[in-house]
Amino acid sequence: MRNRVLCTFALLLVSISTGGATNLLRDGYAAVGSPVKKSAFLFYDGMSDMVGNIDLSIWDAYKRHFIAGLALFTMQTMLIIGLLIHRASRRKTERALKENKQILQSTIDALDAHVALLDETGRIIAVNQPWTRFADDNGYVGSDRGLGENYLKICESSIQCEEARQVLTGIRRLISGESDDFRCVYPCHSEKEAWFQVRINRFYIDGVLRLVVAHENVTEIQQAQNAHQQLSGLLLRAQDEERRRISHDLHDVTVQNIASI
Repeated sequence: MRNRVLCTFALLLVSISTGGATNLLRDGYAAVGSPVKKSAFLFYDGMSDMVGNIDLSIWDAYKRHFIAGLALFTMQTMLIIGLLIHRASRRKTERALKENKQILQSTIDALDAHVALLDETGRIIAVNQPWTRFADDNGYVGSDRGLGENYLKICESSIQCEEARQVLTGIRRLISGESDDFRCVYPCHSEKEAWFQVRINRFYIDGVLRLVVAHENVTEIQQAQNAHQQLSGLLLRAQDEERRRISHDLHDVTVQNIASI
């Protein structure tokens, strides 16, 4: 009897998995006559109905969790896509910024003047190759060549020099907006005679103040001006001596003429 019940139970499980458990139980209940078999079929019939009820109530019980999980998955997917788009856009912006910086650096490197860019506080934020070569040739200590230092403090350290005071005052006027440019010619105290003209202009990048400082070598121009001044002085002295000679000769001739009369 136990084996029959087990066989019947196995048959019911197979039928439940294939969807025909309820009909099988009801047909079997009608076909059997033994009270024990009837009880077994009634028991499995009740079990089949309960399983069916459980299957039907799964969606009602977990549909909110399923919808919430699906919404969370969708949000996470959209967030990942947004992050990927943002990362691609940021990389593109970084590449463009790097290219613009390289173009700016190449542009100032092509100039003969010693160029430095200052921020709104006077700190050196960029220099060109002539600036670095001049610093190396004149024994500047440090690999930064002044990059990152404050140009105002550099001028303050040489405040005893008249040109340094003029440059310091000019930069402060530019930062405050009292003037738009500044220029000054000064001698360079090196092994050989050299003269430089410093020109400082102000400009804005995205509303942020920037200063460009350019030191141009004007030694030849200054030497030519000095030579011209010397020649002008010699010419003036020669003209003065000639006037004196003519006046002296005229005076002697006049005296002789008067004496002869």
